[in-house]
Amino acid sequence: MGVTIKDIAAKAGVSTCTVSRVLNGRGKKVSADTKLRVLRAAEQLDYRPNIIARSLVQRRTWQIGLVIPSLQQPVMSQIIEGVHVAAQELGYSIVSCATCADKKREAEYLDDLHTRGVDGLVWLPPNLANLKVAQSLAASVPIIQGFRKIAGLDAPYVILDNTKGGFKATMHLIKLGHRKIAHLRAVGEEGEERYQGYKQALKQAQLPIEQELIIPTGFGWAFGYKSALRMHSRGLLSGPDPVTACFACGDMTAWGAIQAFRSLGLRVPDDMAVVGFDGLPISDEMEIPLTTIAQPGIEIGRLIVRYLHQIIEGEGEGVNSLTLDPKLIVRSSCGADKAYLEDKLTRLSIKGGQEE
Repeated sequence: MGVTIKDIAAKAGVSTCTVSRVLNGRGKKVSADTKLRVLRAAEQLDYRPNIIARSLVQRRTWQIGLVIPSLQQPVMSQIIEGVHVAAQELGYSIVSCATCADKKREAEYLDDLHTRGVDGLVWLPPNLANLKVAQSLAASVPIIQGFRKIAGLDAPYVILDNTKGGFKATMHLIKLGHRKIAHLRAVGEEGEERYQGYKQALKQAQLPIEQELIIPTGFGWAFGYKSALRMHSRGLLSGPDPVTACFACGDMTAWGAIQAFRSLGLRVPDDMAVVGFDGLPISDEMEIPLTTIAQPGIEIGRLIVRYLHQIIEGEGEGVNSLTLDPKLIVRSSCGADKAYLEDKLTRLSIKGGQEE
């Protein structure tokens, strides 16, 4: 016979009721010290819960459905990691479905997960395509939106303020003295929001919004590389009043642009300052570390599951949607990180205050 909660209770010196609350994620009124004793006792006894029995008694599956458009987007993968970490902490298993941004497939997955009886759904929607399907399901199963919110769906969401992020990125470049700032603009909701932030910063600084400096692109290295070459072909990188800074819609787009700028003989950040968006781990590992707007994907994933758990537990009235404030991470690509500035000041002093 396997280890039971009675065994854990005896070892931890608490009641079986307390053990049950802690192991089922309902121990809000249990002290941190008691929780720790229970969890340590369960670990030491190598406790393995009988999921089927627990589901029958509680009329729950202890499963959360996760519907995502892609497994390959870096930020999406971080959110998924956060979802899995929080789910494990709370005792849930995750049933993941990748739709490849296919409308029909997404609708089928949403319906199938509901039919399977999952306790809740985490939906990272790529667009509005299945709004009606989600609206119908929201009436009978808890749903949390992540990554982007869908207007018209009465369900909480946890997202990043993309507009504020675009504003911070552009304003940072303006404060560094740049007046000719290009924007590599992606299609889609988040791309549009980041573009709006770019425009807001220019307006606040009383700088003109020049359409020729707004380059249509996509999320990815190749998009960034081609966009930078397009800037060159349009004569934006040379002449008496060239572009001196670039805000890219995403980190990989920014890195592609940096590679293209360098292939054209421009120095980053001396001739061209670059800021990305997403805060991918690779941004700090690049040859020229990238200044970026961080998108805390893992934190978003964890918060999504914790909010969903509260709703499942009948505490939905206290769950509000959350829009996270983006953080600017300054590195070498914009020319404003500490190490770069110290080196620049040293070179200026050596040359008597003259730029190289």
